[in-house]
Amino acid sequence: MDFHSLRDWNVLRLYIITGITQVFLQFVKMSVNTKFILLIINQMVSGIDPYGIVFLLIMELTSSSHTSFAAGVAMVAYTVGEIIFTGFAYAARDWLNLKWLMSVYFAVTIPYLYFIPESPYWLFGRKKYDELETCLRKIAKINRREENEWFPYYTKLIEESRIVQRTETKAKTKKREKVLRLLPRLIMCGSIEFVTMLLYTKITYGLGAMNETLSPYTNFIIGAVVEGIGYLAAGLAITTVLGRKYSLIIFVLLTASSILTIPFITESYPIIATVVSQIGKFGVSGAVSVSWLFVPELFPIYMRGLANGIFVFVGSFGSMVAPIINTAVDKKNDRITNYVYAGLTVVLAGVIATLPETRDRSFDDGEEYASKNQTEDDADDKF
Repeated sequence: MDFHSLRDWNVLRLYIITGITQVFLQFVKMSVNTKFILLIINQMVSGIDPYGIVFLLIMELTSSSHTSFAAGVAMVAYTVGEIIFTGFAYAARDWLNLKWLMSVYFAVTIPYLYFIPESPYWLFGRKKYDELETCLRKIAKINRREENEWFPYYTKLIEESRIVQRTETKAKTKKREKVLRLLPRLIMCGSIEFVTMLLYTKITYGLGAMNETLSPYTNFIIGAVVEGIGYLAAGLAITTVLGRKYSLIIFVLLTASSILTIPFITESYPIIATVVSQIGKFGVSGAVSVSWLFVPELFPIYMRGLANGIFVFVGSFGSMVAPIINTAVDKKNDRITNYVYAGLTVVLAGVIATLPETRDRSFDDGEEYASKNQTEDDADDKF
């Protein structure tokens, strides 16, 4: 959840070193109690999900005119990873060999971290102006921009930020008030990720495996392809008049309709049930894609990392609850869980309808979207 510290390279390097150390410690002879402690540490390190950090960094490194495109590319790349993982599982046929393959694959990508630039928004928020200027110069060089096209605006921005620093005590008080004011929105965003990940897990690892018509490897790859199509469709939908909010509502309602349909056709028409489950996978994939872009845009920079961390954290509970429910509920009452999931989805659509649209908002610290009611203090902050 501590996204702000994880985005510090020193902290991220510590996590990487800890993870690599866990791999080599298994060859050291030690007692069972010591190995158990190391296993717990290993599970904690393995539980760190860097995707949320990577996705947020991609959004902050992209201009507002290309945010939707960057989000679509990031989500489609996720499905490519799923296909690669399925290939590893098919080749390994053993969970220990699979872990070794994944560890090697992960180790190969580590050197690339040295070439990833830091987010200009984060550098500006931390007042690291020298690093910010260096970062912006690199970006301008890559985009073939002359210095007179961006440096005057950068200088003006720094001067305005220093004026704000003179009233730092007052600003901190107002920031705390804004965080408290955004707390209900934070709870709503957490519920969005909880329900979407609950549905995602239910469909991906539950509904698609209800029939044995296809092998699990083939079924998983087909699901990954459908998921990628859902991400692309979501990327197109959010650029239309539907925007972020109504695109998300449509995708979650499509998922709900698929979940309601499947119990009635699974036994009689298994092939059709598989098709409907893939339609549900398409819908929930689109919902996940839109929510990952929509939620960060609802918050200003100073709490975007925290909001995204809570968003991912609460969503992980949805992923854990789905298989527990499937195991605890017998087949006779399994249809009831579908009704409950569909009902939660309809409620979620109502929650999403209360949130503001962010389509025409850039991925910057726009306070006018932090609250429906603009106050005089907000106007002072902008000045």
